[in-house]
Amino acid sequence: MTENTTYIIRGGLPGRERLRILSRVMRPTTLALLQRAGVRSGMTCLDVGCGNGDVTFDMARIVGSIGRAGRNRY
Repeated sequence: MTENTTYIIRGGLPGRERLRILSRVMRPTTLALLQRAGVRSGMTCLDVGCGNGDVTFDMARIVGSIGRAGRNRY
């Protein structure tokens, strides 16, 4: 078995742009998922594997100033 040591998804500015586009395209579905999951004002939420963090910002808007939203990239 050959070990693959090359990360296939490009980082840097091209990677950020790819994540930005995906986030924009998937945002309506993501917001619907957060609503179905019951995310609401005052909750504490963690976005794990957050990529560029756009979902974390949406969660923060939903939970408001009395809630908390954090992120963990791994």
